[in-house]
Order: sequence, then structure tokens, then C-alpha cells
Amino acid sequence: MCRRRYAVALVEAARMLTAGYVILLMMSVAFARAALDLVRRFLQDHDMVDLNFRGERIPTACGLLLPLLLAAEVAVRLIADRAVTAGGTGPTVAAAQDAVVFWTYGLGVGLVAFVGFIDDAMGVKHVKGLSGHWSEWREQRVISTGVVKAGGTAIAALWFVLPISRNESIWQIVCQIVMLALMANGVNLLDVRPGRALKVFFLLFAAIAVEATASGYTSWYGWQGALPYVLPVLAGACALFRPDLQGKLMIGDSGANVLGFAAGCWSIMFCSAALQIAMLAACVLLHGLAWRSSLSHAIERHPLLLWLDLLGRGRT
Repeated sequence: MCRRRYAVALVEAARMLTAGYVILLMMSVAFARAALDLVRRFLQDHDMVDLNFRGERIPTACGLLLPLLLAAEVAVRLIADRAVTAGGTGPTVAAAQDAVVFWTYGLGVGLVAFVGFIDDAMGVKHVKGLSGHWSEWREQRVISTGVVKAGGTAIAALWFVLPISRNESIWQIVCQIVMLALMANGVNLLDVRPGRALKVFFLLFAAIAVEATASGYTSWYGWQGALPYVLPVLAGACALFRPDLQGKLMIGDSGANVLGFAAGCWSIMFCSAALQIAMLAACVLLHGLAWRSSLSHAIERHPLLLWLDLLGRGRT
């Protein structure tokens, strides 16, 4: 029965993609690519560059594209809300509640992008991973930019989860906050090879889309209601994917943290608790592996994971 439900969900998702959403996504990606050119030029002009695997100097922190696209969506929504108000028709209760969730989501993503950019711009490159930041504090009593990023991400998780919590238990709220924080850092932990973080993000998006469709969760509002939340980040990820995979830019913490945080927010808004628990468990496992050893070495030991990692990139 469960398999049949998810099969129906896949068919429904495919049907929805034929209803004009592909065209809308393509237009959004085209806009995102044009904006990416400006972001790359800005970062290069201000010496925000790093060496790629070929030893070439390429722009880093190009994930700034994602919050910029979301800011554009915020501007569009503000204009639309003003038009509704000027027309003499106030928003419905449901629309007002959705607006609160949207602003909370947008500010949370913005904060995650901001602290990620601080780490990109000021972070010490040789300090990597959870163990690295812990060693920096234990040995030198230095609060690294990674610690600042972790604190800012935790605040963003609290900021997003608490206002939208209605009937959830305290344990569910705590799990959602922890899951959000670990999701943001988890995608960032994977961003050590070209295209790896974005591949994981696309897999997360697919899982969330199928689960949301299959569960018929009441907060989904249909695909159209989810577009303001999903489309800016998804279009930005599509625009970043090819140049990141080719080693022509780095998305940086500014992008990787936003990808994980946004996907976590979508799972809370649109999916069942079962998927949220599964994502939390996966994040705990991922961080445990990262603490003990290299994730890249773990991937290289599993043929399927290695094949997926090298897909479109080859060995570097």
C-alpha cells in the first residue's frame, strides 16, 4: 500500500510538472544565470577568490546568488501585497498566516547566508569540520568564524520553527530545530568536491516533493502555494550546478548552508514528521562520520556513492 501511494505521488508530481511549472522554472533559471554573472564579477572584483582543484583562482561565495534571488521574490511579494491593499481588498486569514511564515522563512535564510558569507570572507581556510573548530577553541581559545556561523544558524532555526509551531510537542519542536541546524551544516560538510553539495540538494528536493505529494500534507497549499518558498532557491541551484561541477566557481558556505537550511524548512512546512525524523537521523549519522573521519574517504569506499559523486565531474 505504501509503495502504491508513493508511485501515485510520483505520477502526480510528473503531471504537475507538465502544467506549466517547467516553463516557469526555465524562465527563473534564465534570470538566475544572468544574476550569477553579476555576482561572479562582483566577487572577482573584490578578490573573493580561491584556488580550485586545478590550481586556478575562481570566485568563491557564489552561493550569495540564492539569498539575492529570494530577496527578489520578497520584493515581488511586497508589490503584490501593496496592489491588493490598494485595490481595497484585504488579505484573508490564511493569506495573512502564510505571509508571516514567508517573512520568517526569508529572514531565516538571510541570516544563514549572512553568517555563511562571514565565514567565506573571514574564515581561516585550514580549519575544517567540527573537530577542527573544536581544536581551535581547545588549543588557542579562539572563537572561529565557524562557531559564529553555527550560532547564527541555530538562531535562524529557532526564528523559523517557533512562530510556526502550533500543535507540536516540545520534543517535536526541539527535533525540528536541531534538524534545521544540522541540515545547514551537513550540506556544507559535503561541499568539498565540485557539484557534490548541489547533487545532495537535488536529491533532498526530490524526496521532499514526493513525500509532500504522497502525504497530502495540509500545509502544502498545492504546488502553487509552495512556489515562493521553493522556486528562488531551486532556480539558483540549477544556475549554479554546471559551473560548480566544472570547477569554475565555488558556492561557499554562503550557498551550501542555505541549501541545507532551505531544504530543512521545506520538510517542516510541507512534509510529515516521518520524513523530518529520517532527515534528522541522517544528519546525526553524517556528522558522526565527519567527526571521526573524512567524508570523502567514506564515499570513495562505496562504489555507488563514488559513482554518483563522480557523475558529470570525473576524478579530480
